[in-house]
Amino acid sequence: MTTKHLLLLPGLLGKYDTWDYLSEEVTTLYQAHYLEFPDYGDASKKGYTLEDFVQSVVAYIDHNSLNNITIVGHSIGGAVAMQVAYERKKEISQLVIVSSAGLPFVIKGLEGLSIRGSGIQSFHKLVESIFYDTSIKEKLSVERAYNDFAANNKRRLKGFLKTVRNVKNLDLTSTLKQIKTPSSIIWGEEDNVTPLHLAKQMVTCLENAELIVFEECGHAPQLEKPNEFNQFLVSL
Repeated sequence: MTTKHLLLLPGLLGKYDTWDYLSEEVTTLYQAHYLEFPDYGDASKKGYTLEDFVQSVVAYIDHNSLNNITIVGHSIGGAVAMQVAYERKKEISQLVIVSSAGLPFVIKGLEGLSIRGSGIQSFHKLVESIFYDTSIKEKLSVERAYNDFAANNKRRLKGFLKTVRNVKNLDLTSTLKQIKTPSSIIWGEEDNVTPLHLAKQMVTCLENAELIVFEECGHAPQLEKPNEFNQFLVSL
């Protein structure tokens, strides 16, 4: 039996714990691969571009000789997944984009972050913009994120902010229109970071796509609605 691979790409602030609530049923059905993007501290001068992220994913696919891949990308990871699906048609069998970047929009929640003025209050505001469910906010360690990106590593924060500038105006409309891979778009109805109208635009661009909207859910459906998200992955 051919192994089904699940390639999981986080958002700009995401790490492995973006996918903490994947069920045992999902990880039994698929061989899961949890990717992280390169450390922002290594790109403090120019930041990373979409192509940098894409190349890191393609290199992982090639190094591990993967095929029959369901690629799942959250936020900027969704934009990366789109481009990888376009470039590596033979290896990608399913595309799943979750509250994704990829069309022009104003990134909310980052206004208070700067090299000189960043503080933990700004990270609290960022978390508040991501989640609809307040219980999720309470579980997250805002202090950890703050320490990772600001308090203890100014180079990392600088690289992160420059990366945001590089990717915030992405327009992958032409790429989306060329993707033939079966695709699913998962979105939170109350997403305040990447508004729902972006999902509705994306589904019109993709040739073979469905849109699934979770009610009472913000920018991270995989964390706020884990049961529904897991059921979806199992159903593919």
